[in-house]
Amino acid sequence: MKTKNLLWLGILLFPFIFFWNEANAQVLFTTTSSGGAGGGGSIAKYDASTQLLSAAHNFELEGTSPAYSKLIQANDGKLYGMTYGGGINNAGVIFSYDPGTSTYSKLKDFSGTDGANPWGSLIQASDGKLYGMTYGGGINNVGVIFSYNPGTSTFSKLKDFSGTDGKYPTGSL
Repeated sequence: MKTKNLLWLGILLFPFIFFWNEANAQVLFTTTSSGGAGGGGSIAKYDASTQLLSAAHNFELEGTSPAYSKLIQANDGKLYGMTYGGGINNAGVIFSYDPGTSTYSKLKDFSGTDGANPWGSLIQASDGKLYGMTYGGGINNVGVIFSYNPGTSTFSKLKDFSGTDGKYPTGSL
């Protein structure tokens, strides 16, 4: 009973994503803003059957501070998220993590002109694309709305915030 109560406490306090492994044991995933082997945060994995917490992936050069973006599980079964910093331009990245194979993939490096420093979560729409926003970047350097198609690896900037229509978005669509 004590373990069950701790699990529910964790679910209420942390934005975990649930995943069932092949042994039918519940596994939970979340992100941390810092720490991990590289110090840039991690994808943390909690196995309810063994009560073990471990880093499924450590962020360093390919992105940092993923905790500004909650993980989502898309239709393909992969977990998707964004990092606030890091990447080639230190403007954040879009990434995927496959819980079945423990494979991390950096999908997109933000450049600044196409957005920078995402501070919110992705959503998956009925068209299968992932949609999100960045806090900065774009032509006015006050944020963008974008889409990413995981099936074709296509990124599209949809809207540059102008300041008069809002700026520095920190939420999710």
